[in-house]
Amino acid sequence: MRALIIANGGGRARRQLRLLARSADLIIAADGGAEAAARAGVRPHLLVGDMDSITPATRARLRRARVELHTVPVEKDLTDTELALGIARERGATNVTLAAAFGGRVDHAVANLFLLLLARGMGIRLTLVDGRTEARLAEGRTVLHGAVSDLVSLIPLSDAVENITTFGLQYPLTNERLVRGATRGMSNVIVEVPAGLERVESGDLLVVHTRRRLVRALRPRGA
Repeated sequence: MRALIIANGGGRARRQLRLLARSADLIIAADGGAEAAARAGVRPHLLVGDMDSITPATRARLRRARVELHTVPVEKDLTDTELALGIARERGATNVTLAAAFGGRVDHAVANLFLLLLARGMGIRLTLVDGRTEARLAEGRTVLHGAVSDLVSLIPLSDAVENITTFGLQYPLTNERLVRGATRGMSNVIVEVPAGLERVESGDLLVVHTRRRLVRALRPRGA
């Protein structure tokens, strides 16, 4: 099952958000993500959070629309976004897109990136999306559905990532090693389509794909 979580990161790409919603079986707004959803004309199935980033008018409108509300205390151990991810798993989601993931505070953006590791432990394939940028973990052979001149950065999250081989990129890697803290994997460029990673032998590798133009929506992973 595919789920869409809308975070409180701004959600500027309204058309993209609407199209992502069309391919989702479950739509969850994480607190202020309900405001981004409202601006895009998307009605979530569920609103989760402490309700500190949502206007009373939006909350009342969602109640009238019979949207399920899952309210939690302001003082809590998890972010609203992590809570939404847990609910998505409980309801059977195996493929989750987290939209508006980077447009707010830096600490939330970093925390959302590390949710990629948490999601993998849950058995969920998570993709983070914010306008022209998407981020995911490399999964063996990883194909990027992009266009020539798109930017691709490969960022190790573990101490080292071993035997990385890429294809379709201007600066190829062949059985290469990247270490955490070094910037060698930054700002590569797609020169052929498709492009991506042929393999990653070990380690956690963050793949950040920045498109030269906004696309209507992501191609579902595995398609």
